[in-house]
Amino acid sequence: MQPHHVSFCWNKIARFLREMDMIKENPTMLNPLIVLTAERCDEMNPRALAVTTHRIAKISVKTGTLNKKSKIWIFLEKRAIRMTNFDSVKLSNIVWAFSKVQRPAPALFNHFADLAITNMEDFNSQDISNTLWSYATIRHCVPELFNAAQEEAMKKLATFEIQHIANTLWSYATIGYTSP
Repeated sequence: MQPHHVSFCWNKIARFLREMDMIKENPTMLNPLIVLTAERCDEMNPRALAVTTHRIAKISVKTGTLNKKSKIWIFLEKRAIRMTNFDSVKLSNIVWAFSKVQRPAPALFNHFADLAITNMEDFNSQDISNTLWSYATIRHCVPELFNAAQEEAMKKLATFEIQHIANTLWSYATIGYTSP
């Protein structure tokens, strides 16, 4: 099975939310896909990795399975850290997933902060908001990231929806950010 097919499987499982009770009752039913994901993770491109990580987090939240202690997060983290070609959406989806399951991954968050800072001009209002929300949720403060996001947000303020503004302000308050 190709890596993008593994991603497709996680995507389909996450979309069948009414089936989540089955997964809650028998979480081992995911074991073959977890093993396959671990085996093919190193071959995933940024899109497949982002979709897979995002969907696993959704399944985790809905079912209480695949929590932050699950070994699948180790494989996903190691793969993400070795990659540098994430666009803003994929980057924000991956940090969202790790923060949503409360998976402490300092190396991943530091790596992605560096990538985000370098490419902040490519972030739209939702990417900025989601990325900052993720860092604040996991309580991982990278002042340079928050500084770069502040500068970019000010340039794009007119494009921010109310929810993006609220999430961004919450993120700065939660992290205890003070402007330089």
